[in-house]
Amino acid sequence: MKKLAGALIAIGFTTAVYAGDPPRFVYVDLSAAFPDGTIRASIANSINEAGIVTGGAMSLTRSDSGDPAYAYFAFKAAPGQAMVNISTQPELDPLGSEGKDINDQGVVVGQAVYTNIDLATDSMPPVMWAHGAVVSLGLPKGAIPAIGQAFAYAVNDHNQIVGVNAPASGEPGTRSFLWENGQMRLLDELGDVFSRAWDINNLGHVVGRAVDPGVGARPYLLRDGVVTFLADTGWALGINDLDQVVGTGGNFDDDNSGGGAFVWENGALQPLPTAPGTNFVKAKDINDFGDIVGWGSLGAVFASQGVSYNLIDLIQPVPKGSFRLARARGINDKGQIVGEAFGFNADGYLVFIAYRLDPVTPDISGDGVVDGLDLARLIIAWGSDDPYIDLDGDGVVNTADLTDLLLHWGPVPERKPYFWTK
Repeated sequence: MKKLAGALIAIGFTTAVYAGDPPRFVYVDLSAAFPDGTIRASIANSINEAGIVTGGAMSLTRSDSGDPAYAYFAFKAAPGQAMVNISTQPELDPLGSEGKDINDQGVVVGQAVYTNIDLATDSMPPVMWAHGAVVSLGLPKGAIPAIGQAFAYAVNDHNQIVGVNAPASGEPGTRSFLWENGQMRLLDELGDVFSRAWDINNLGHVVGRAVDPGVGARPYLLRDGVVTFLADTGWALGINDLDQVVGTGGNFDDDNSGGGAFVWENGALQPLPTAPGTNFVKAKDINDFGDIVGWGSLGAVFASQGVSYNLIDLIQPVPKGSFRLARARGINDKGQIVGEAFGFNADGYLVFIAYRLDPVTPDISGDGVVDGLDLARLIIAWGSDDPYIDLDGDGVVNTADLTDLLLHWGPVPERKPYFWTK
């Protein structure tokens, strides 16, 4: 999760500078190292500051009779390690769990199916995975069964969790909830109306979509008990610790809907620029430096310092065959991005594949300074196609990369937050 803005200033927080212009990223297939290569489809939803990713994956298993069977499970994937199934608890059904968000303590929230519920009559509660256990967050008082409406979407570093739940008896539509200290409450500040809570920052500020009586459904920011509607229509999908909010002016369920991606800050709303060769319909997440990720009908999009890019144009190496970066769903303060690509699985079918993108930087060692250690690593890789050291993305480590490294010699400059509305 994102760090508090005050802490960023207090510790002089720096992060690696993107290499080249435009920036470049190394593409990592998160399912490739799963044991026995049994992952058949996967998506990545969120990444914390340690680079640990959560999402959902479908794996090929065997039934008691020995016939092929599938399980859909919530996972964690740490840098350099294989994807791990975190929903193996005996009380969970293997057919349905997904991690939606992860905080810096490694707590995951999302959705799961319990083995002892009757899907025809019972609600599926939102859940939290912490310290190897799964915890049902329960349902608000008076909640009635409403299959598919109980989700935990986001968790901050204080273990405050937001999402949507079944409506209380006699109330219209889905309601936003806040869970903290073992207690769940509906966000009554929004009124007895349809609402969805999508994200929460470390200040406890919540964003989502809610009905504004007499106006219609609109993106909202709930801050210190005060509700602010950000636009005439659309969804607020992400918020950082500077209270910069991103979302879409269109329909979240339709990548072709109008409205476009937006960023809101300090009372001003601004549409995000569209990258050449793509569109920017949904802005899903924003880090504390103002870097934004999302997607449109033509694929994943990244926006930084006032410029939007088609993400597939920035990755190395690009997988061969029918492939595209479908969506970018999360970004941390180090600039690592997660989402799902569209490519071939082990069975030869086109499916979603969970990925992580790592920024390519002249600070190869990641120690905050470009120095002799980085130079030594570049020389060792000379002539290779190491994507982390190929700073210009031309497929070979050579003189151009050496020049780029030397131009950045010295301490990595401190990054400052970028403000989209001037």
